[in-house]
Amino acid sequence: MARPNGVILRDYDHPQRAALAAQMAALCRAQGRPFWVAGDAALANKLSAGFHCPSYLIARRPQFALTSPQPATAAVHNRRQILKAAEAGFRLVLLSPAFETNSHIGASAWGPVRFIQLARAAEEHGLRVYALGGMNGKNWRRLAGGHDVIAAYAAISDFQATDRRVKPAISG
Repeated sequence: MARPNGVILRDYDHPQRAALAAQMAALCRAQGRPFWVAGDAALANKLSAGFHCPSYLIARRPQFALTSPQPATAAVHNRRQILKAAEAGFRLVLLSPAFETNSHIGASAWGPVRFIQLARAAEEHGLRVYALGGMNGKNWRRLAGGHDVIAAYAAISDFQATDRRVKPAISG
């Protein structure tokens, strides 16, 4: 049986973020999906959700209690952040940008060869890697040479287009 898609709440400026997170956590639990709250370990713990660390917080060695069944995750974009994430105790990272992405228009993407090199560096530090940035089924196949070090991929638009059962708890 395939593992369900997980959800990371990254809307840092939502005016009712705690309420949104609570609704999303409940929906994810009901659907058997993993759920993480980005940037707020206290809120993640309150909801028994996983904690997702944005890259800018890694160097601060964020204190987070591993009270959730979900492993804490970190966003990484280079070798320095990979090393800092491993030193901070993370075991799962979202490495980006693999390819050009609509969420960061104009940002330089790694491309398959460089991305796999970075994924291998992360693996050497004991990190499981999820590919992020322009990911979809086609680009996942482009990374086929690295599937031994890349656990899976994370995406926004690809899952919106393919998994119609995932509905936002709050819209607007």
